[in-house]
Amino acid sequence: MIITGTRVIYPAGQKNVIVKLENNDDSAALVQAWIDNGNPNADPKYTKTPFVITPPVSRVEAKSGQSLRITFTGGEPLPEDRESLFYFN
Repeated sequence: MIITGTRVIYPAGQKNVIVKLENNDDSAALVQAWIDNGNPNADPKYTKTPFVITPPVSRVEAKSGQSLRITFTGGEPLPEDRESLFYFN
């Protein structure tokens, strides 16, 4: 599975951003995606971030691609005087 880019920049005021996945393998792959705050011991289902990924789980067919949409939910305000860091998994 190839993800376009190693970082996702989410500009303030933008509604959402798209991350593209490419499956160059000869078989289909199941992808589960989430965003967290970087704590490797945290269970993803309990991690709270102001973003949602759709679809969170998808099947990517062989030699095909999939787009994932990251949307800011606005549930938690981000600081305006500095950047915030979240991890795309």
